[in-house]
Amino acid sequence: MTLRKKILFVVNPISGGLSKRKLPELIIKNLDRTLFEPELFYTSLELNAREITRRAIEEKFDIIIAAGGDGTMNQVAQCLIHTHIIMGILPLGSGNGLARHLHIPLKVSSAIAFINKLNVTRIDTIKINDEYSVNCIGVGFDAFVAHHFSKLPNRGLKTYVAATLKQFTNYKRQFYTLSIDGQVFADKAAIITIANSSQWGNNFYIAPTADIADGKMDVTIIKHLNYRNIIQLTYRLLSKTIQKSSQAVTYKAEKVNLILEENTPMHIDGEPRLVRDLFSIEIVPNSLNILCDL
Repeated sequence: MTLRKKILFVVNPISGGLSKRKLPELIIKNLDRTLFEPELFYTSLELNAREITRRAIEEKFDIIIAAGGDGTMNQVAQCLIHTHIIMGILPLGSGNGLARHLHIPLKVSSAIAFINKLNVTRIDTIKINDEYSVNCIGVGFDAFVAHHFSKLPNRGLKTYVAATLKQFTNYKRQFYTLSIDGQVFADKAAIITIANSSQWGNNFYIAPTADIADGKMDVTIIKHLNYRNIIQLTYRLLSKTIQKSSQAVTYKAEKVNLILEENTPMHIDGEPRLVRDLFSIEIVPNSLNILCDL
């Protein structure tokens, strides 16, 4: 008789502005209980997803599901890289960029049923100084918006769009020094994204050719962002053709150094911070087991 796998759902109750009240009922209805022994744990101000995941590792869970947005996903992943434990995602955030890239269903009941297939792939991650990214790292306008979005009382796509429009006129390009596999660039830019997967979220493809298991990062630099080119850039992002824009340059890389000489908004998998430092960024091949449909 096969033992049931211990599976923990780490639930962020405020992600995406969505109610999680029916989540236990949906798990009971859609998860194959002959295969899995499920438990739920909700994050709080006192106990974040990273600490919950650490405890789950000590308690010998086989699978840990990040039920939230890309920030929740990142905190869970930080603890599971270079382990045998399987990670999964219930996409409950505002953008769900990584879940979309991995072809995980966005409907909650379907995402839970997808776990039953136990499709596991070993994917790359990105190491940035002493922490990791699974989806993407960014400086520039997207990080600027993420920084302001994190301070708002409400979540969800509408709130994010409103924050983007409000901050558009306030943003000024900054100067960056960037070394991509030893080739140095020093100039102003509007957006620099270092991506493991293809999109920010909501089908905005900042790195449309990205392969999450190819041992490479995709670097996209958007030089200018203004009212004259915003429609064209939006079209390029949605149509997976950003590399064809005259305002963008793209690279494949194994190692990137990024120097930020003044306090600058940065996001790691959508989680913002203000930073000023030298960042050593490198791909970590085949470092995370994840449930997906690649």
